[in-house]
Amino acid sequence: MDVKNTKHVKEPSLIWCLCKVFGGKFLAGTFLKFVSDLLCFAPPILLHLIIKFVDDKKQTMLVGIFLTILLFLSSIAQSMLLQHYYFRSYLVGARIRTALVNLIYKKTFRLSTQSRNASTGTITNLVAVNAQLFLTITAFLNMLWSSPLQIVICMYMLWYYLGIAAIAGLATTIIFIPLNVIAANLNKTLSVKKLESQDMRLKLLTEMLNGIKVIKFYGWELSFQRIIDKVRNEEMGHYTRFALVGIIQSFTWSSAPFFVAAVSYATFTLCSDRILDPPTAFVSFTLFYLIRFPLALLPQTITMLIQGYVALKRIKSFLLLEETNENDIKHENTGEIAIMMKNVYVGWEKNVPFLCNLNFEIKKEETLCSGWRNRQWKVIAALSATR
Repeated sequence: MDVKNTKHVKEPSLIWCLCKVFGGKFLAGTFLKFVSDLLCFAPPILLHLIIKFVDDKKQTMLVGIFLTILLFLSSIAQSMLLQHYYFRSYLVGARIRTALVNLIYKKTFRLSTQSRNASTGTITNLVAVNAQLFLTITAFLNMLWSSPLQIVICMYMLWYYLGIAAIAGLATTIIFIPLNVIAANLNKTLSVKKLESQDMRLKLLTEMLNGIKVIKFYGWELSFQRIIDKVRNEEMGHYTRFALVGIIQSFTWSSAPFFVAAVSYATFTLCSDRILDPPTAFVSFTLFYLIRFPLALLPQTITMLIQGYVALKRIKSFLLLEETNENDIKHENTGEIAIMMKNVYVGWEKNVPFLCNLNFEIKKEETLCSGWRNRQWKVIAALSATR
């Protein structure tokens, strides 16, 4: 391979590949999510109309029954669309996970010796942790645009009902954004360190199990146990810090709607000349309840996207490892010769051959067990001739 000609070759994009394969089915679920988000705001509007119907004595009973049935049907339709969206999202996630696991296993059989040694303990982690993450991340991927959309619509409706008090609630929401950015950066750093510790632990466990006879024979169990415990404690430390950051982030954004509601009602009471009547109070409280979910899911979505980015980066790095050249081994009809080596260079590294210019052949009748010693001497003689 000419190294000069491969310097400017663009690396393949795993994200773009997944988008081309599964993008159509994912966009179908995105449309369901969009319609479901719009139907979320039907209950506050209908609730306002029902409260006005109760206050207006001139309205007939049919209007109230119609509004109640419409409220029930809109809630049922929104719930069905949302559940169908989650079903399609998890279906796409399962197919992405299966495709990635299939790629990882196929790549494993084609790895060169040097790449196989470098990836010891990593393959299990890629399949069990990184590929498994995409089963759930697809359901939260649409929250990147869904959460801001719901927040904007909620703030617009709150402005209609509360006026300038909604600005105070929006300002309170913006205060929590820098905290989320700091927590997201910490999550990304801790996620990388956590996966590196997992790789090291799996590598040590694999090497220990492969040499368990030697370890038991020399009585090295306690020594290896201390080494693995040290790596495991380091891994658990990353898990603990990762969990603490997640707890602080979840608590901050879970309490955000209550702070927003309290600040908005206080500002409305102090600065507005209007009375906090039942339509304004109940509808705005419903809107604050609706804004709670996008505010709570947005940090989780960012955290999962960071983990997905790290997982995709690790899987892509593994898929781009050096492979064995299939043209080095040919299956041809050579008559009575079963195995032939001609001008073979063997080594642990590609550019540093250990054995050079190997030339020998083994006939078919010599591949039987009775001719094993004869083949051994032929291999030794061929190796001696290369010195």
